[in-house]
Amino acid sequence: MRTQHVEEVLGMAAAEVPEGWTLKGSARVVDGWVRLIPDKSWQVGAAVHNAERLSTERITAEFELAVHGGQLSDGIAIYLIDGKAAASADAWGGALGYADFHGDADRKKPGVNNGYVGIGLDWYGSFSSPDHAGTGGPGSQPNHAVIRGAGNAGTGFPYLTAAPMPRLDMPRSDPARILVSVHNRKVTVRRHHRTTGWTTLIDGYLLPDGTVPQTLRLGISGSSGQLCANQEIRSLAFIPTGRRIRADFAVKPAESERLRLEFFRKGEVDAKLTSGDPAQDFGVMTDVPVQVIVQQVEWPHEVVGNGSAYFRYDPQNDQILIDPKAGELPKELTFNNPGPNRYEFLWTKG
Repeated sequence: MRTQHVEEVLGMAAAEVPEGWTLKGSARVVDGWVRLIPDKSWQVGAAVHNAERLSTERITAEFELAVHGGQLSDGIAIYLIDGKAAASADAWGGALGYADFHGDADRKKPGVNNGYVGIGLDWYGSFSSPDHAGTGGPGSQPNHAVIRGAGNAGTGFPYLTAAPMPRLDMPRSDPARILVSVHNRKVTVRRHHRTTGWTTLIDGYLLPDGTVPQTLRLGISGSSGQLCANQEIRSLAFIPTGRRIRADFAVKPAESERLRLEFFRKGEVDAKLTSGDPAQDFGVMTDVPVQVIVQQVEWPHEVVGNGSAYFRYDPQNDQILIDPKAGELPKELTFNNPGPNRYEFLWTKG
């Protein structure tokens, strides 16, 4: 059983199944994206991670989402199943590949095996309707993030809560980013787009008491009913826990020269983040000042900023926090914390 804190990237350039994942139903790799469903009616597909993670640990995942072509279709679900359960992808339409589907007598389909929780990003609205998916719910709610609880095949999957969300029809060239975190029975869902930045859809919703499997596996599924569109994901990463963070670095304006953000520990470089590069994971020293330097990538490597950061570890929530009062970042350097142990650093040129 693998439970170590590692990054898992889904959907790069390869045409085969991404390592560490199982693709079910209509899911295929197309041009570096995992296409959960194509632009066809009555489809369902899923990507399920093979590694089990202890249910006592925080599970946070981030990925890019593109939805294009057709008429938008139903939506996607991000879910956790019992780590020992078999992966599946059966429930199309408003069930989003997580709950059981019973919206059409001739098209009934079971939900996942031993599901713990499913978070639907539901643009058509049927994931909230007991006439289509699971049990309970107020009826159709288009463009909502919806949580359904535990279930198995044809039983359970109760409606728990929902919140409005923006439409998610984004082309590959301008995708949304989704971050989902589950820890201590609390569920948080956030969405990012270049036009809005990060927005919180669901903030720390507390799941009902109940039996929690010892281990869990993450799955992402997409589905269509009569209406359909391509639903695609890529660059999925699990955010590290403990005293490790995942961070990236950007410079504003974007056309500015490339800079490098360096964290020093005892005179040695602990981590380097280059503006415009993908996010990376690294360990941090906590409860001591860490030197921070921003310098040019190209010669003469001029240092343009110098200061310190102070990282603190919060054991109750298993996350790293930056204490702005104990450290003194360069005034041009700011940060955003969209999720536990996930940081975005921004250098704004004066």
